[in-house]
Amino acid sequence: MKSFNFRLILLLFLVSCASKVEEDVESEVYVNLNNLIHTASELFERIDFIEIKSDQLISSIYRIHEGDDGFYFLTKEKNKIYYSSWDGRLKRVFSGQGQGPSEYSIINNFEVSQESGDVFLFDQKNMNLLRLDSTLNFKKEYFFPPKTFGLFGGFKPLADDHLIFKLNNSDKRFLKFDLLKQSTIFIDESDPAIHNLNFGNDKVFTSSGDKLTTINPLTPEISIFDHELKLLNQIQLKFNKGTIEKTELYELQNSPEKLLQFIQNEEKEKVHSFGILETKNYYVITYYLGTFNSGKNLKTIINKETLKASTYDKLIVNGIEIEGGLVGVQFDDSLIFSVNVEALNGLSKEDLDALKSSFKFTSINDNPFLLVCKIKSSSFL
Repeated sequence: MKSFNFRLILLLFLVSCASKVEEDVESEVYVNLNNLIHTASELFERIDFIEIKSDQLISSIYRIHEGDDGFYFLTKEKNKIYYSSWDGRLKRVFSGQGQGPSEYSIINNFEVSQESGDVFLFDQKNMNLLRLDSTLNFKKEYFFPPKTFGLFGGFKPLADDHLIFKLNNSDKRFLKFDLLKQSTIFIDESDPAIHNLNFGNDKVFTSSGDKLTTINPLTPEISIFDHELKLLNQIQLKFNKGTIEKTELYELQNSPEKLLQFIQNEEKEKVHSFGILETKNYYVITYYLGTFNSGKNLKTIINKETLKASTYDKLIVNGIEIEGGLVGVQFDDSLIFSVNVEALNGLSKEDLDALKSSFKFTSINDNPFLLVCKIKSSSFL
């Protein structure tokens, strides 16, 4: 009888181990940096052109979020929020730069609530948060205690009047802000190897439905949480070269100077500075391979279901290389690129004429235009 019980326990243990191995395999994505895609038609089934139509001079677009019948955007000056229809016609602008009540010095980041449609503007210098309605009318101002946190990786509004901030330079991973009580709670220990490195960007935090997703700015690990910040799953990105190992991070001894020297080493290229965007069916990972000056700025698109990935470094449309920054997504699996007038002026006359013919526009104004690229699902089966 004891022998039978022992065999039964052993069998259950082996089944458990097999299940764990299978789960780990499903949570790994292999990324081959020697096989980069250059042609847009390999990744996208449709590309739509949007010209920003406004008498105001719009500079480079920094970030875009969807609205009900259009999109909100923030320029690189980070001093105004704009709302435009999907045909590019500017409808509304919110400007509140200043030092008085209900004003901001700079908009470090902005988000749109999936539940209410309210727009939240965060000013880290003044540590205040402005809440606007969907038509960009002011509703309320919130305050954080001075120096509540340093470098942050983005924030997300939740349905229960809370905001979640992802922290990049703290011993805690998250900060939860109660909008009703205006109180803060730090949640979840972060990796000690990244403490005080002063490194990261504000694009390491995204959301979709009832899930929140983060990526470590230095190590290729995607973590998926529910709204209570319970860890649901992790996805490891397995690069064929350049991965920063945890042992290498610990050897930096939490020194920002050593980190900068480490990633700026041209002889030993590393993948770093990860960011993440998310659509209904895809993750889009942004990062550098090599140094900031001479390295490659890459994007890897990952199918959430199949975990198949494709990586590209250039946006080549109809044989023409276009310098476009990835500034947002549409939930229907489209990526939004912003192309500045300087990039167009750098094209040859032949390429510019071909581009005009492709997207049916006749002239170039002083404002950027957008390319909305629908991901080709057949490329990720």
